[in-house]
Amino acid sequence: MSSRRPDGYWDNNTLPGAAARLFRDNYFVEPIATLPWAEPMAYVLAVGIIILTALRVRHDPEMGLWVLVAASLLAASVSWHNYLVLLGPGILLLLARGWTSPALLLLALQFIPPVWSEPWRHGSSVTAALMLNFYLYVLLAHWLVFLLSTSKEPRAAKKAEAS
Repeated sequence: MSSRRPDGYWDNNTLPGAAARLFRDNYFVEPIATLPWAEPMAYVLAVGIIILTALRVRHDPEMGLWVLVAASLLAASVSWHNYLVLLGPGILLLLARGWTSPALLLLALQFIPPVWSEPWRHGSSVTAALMLNFYLYVLLAHWLVFLLSTSKEPRAAKKAEAS
């Protein structure tokens, strides 16, 4: 793994991909700083997100699956904008649980086409570097909403309270 580097392509919406765009020389945008340790730290952060997610969702296997899918997409070496379709069932589960507004927001974010980033490519400003991470922000929004919608107590305890 030490010889492989994350792809800094503008449409790679992973934490390591964002670190590659933001903190090393790449073809798509001027880095905001050159930090050689940023990519390894992005992997550490990504693994931490997966561990945090696994601990948090253990009592809610239905939504837990979709939170872990989102966390895994954040941690992968490559995740393109069209991978967001993998999170569609999680949005349906949000709708079924009554989280209508966040579900519709997430669904709307999935419909933003990748051509929106054309003006930001090959930019030399911090804004351009940050804007090319838009799909990372969309993926983070999915992960956060899914994580917040998980129940914190075991299903058996909920069923006992209902009876």
